Amino acid sequence: MQIFLKDEDIINKKENDTEVVIQNRETYHHLVDVLRIEKGENLVAIDKNENIFNLKIVKINKKSIIANGEKGKEIKENQFKYILFQGIPKSKKLDDIVEKTTEIGIDQIIPIEMERSIVKKRDFNKNKEERLKSKAESASAQSKRNNITEIHKPIYFSEFIKILEEKQDQNAKTYVFVFYEKENKSLKEQIKEIKKQIQKEEKVEDNKNINIIILIGPEGGISEKEIEEINKIKKIKIDIHISSLGKNILRTETAGIVALSILKYELES
Repeated sequence: MQIFLKDEDIINKKENDTEVVIQNRETYHHLVDVLRIEKGENLVAIDKNENIFNLKIVKINKKSIIANGEKGKEIKENQFKYILFQGIPKSKKLDDIVEKTTEIGIDQIIPIEMERSIVKKRDFNKNKEERLKSKAESASAQSKRNNITEIHKPIYFSEFIKILEEKQDQNAKTYVFVFYEKENKSLKEQIKEIKKQIQKEEKVEDNKNINIIILIGPEGGISEKEIEEINKIKKIKIDIHISSLGKNILRTETAGIVALSILKYELES
């Protein structure tokens, strides 16, 4: 069982082990009232610095849980950081997108209002944002990740273009994949070329971080005008690829999951 520690939780380092006092109300409710956790059960806790603690519950109080254990081995940081810019979909489709892409390994999700978006940026409220963050935390814990997917506030397409134009991260190479239903270029061939570039750069500089940006349109897809705007951007530090996910037209809630799965498998294998 795995949880993520909150600011109100306490970590006390002792001589031979570590004591963790879980005081967050939501975490307490989930463990005690929902999962019916008991004294003696094992628990993996991760703090905001991604430190991992292997614990055993020693006491359950009315408002807190006390567990003892030791710090676990540090997990090596992934070379690739995956960022999904998702055209805002209708109803609760974004909940499923957050949950499934988090399980696969997305690092950040940014909802984006596009030309064909039915749901607008203004339709987002704090409750919706908190629900998505809760989905991301649950999915991260369930899939035993050592961090929680970051859920950002929605942005406009013009802001997305500005992010690409101003991308000047000197510590990371950035590859952008824009999935467009009218594109015929093979994603497989594009990835093959990128892997060659990465192998060449690794010989020059070790442990180079790489950002993989994925853009998925809303239900109506990405418009021709938006593709034109993307094609205008040419940056040395950014490689932009207009890509296809095959002959079949995928739903917006399916496309991001498929794209992320293919990219992770091909780039990390």
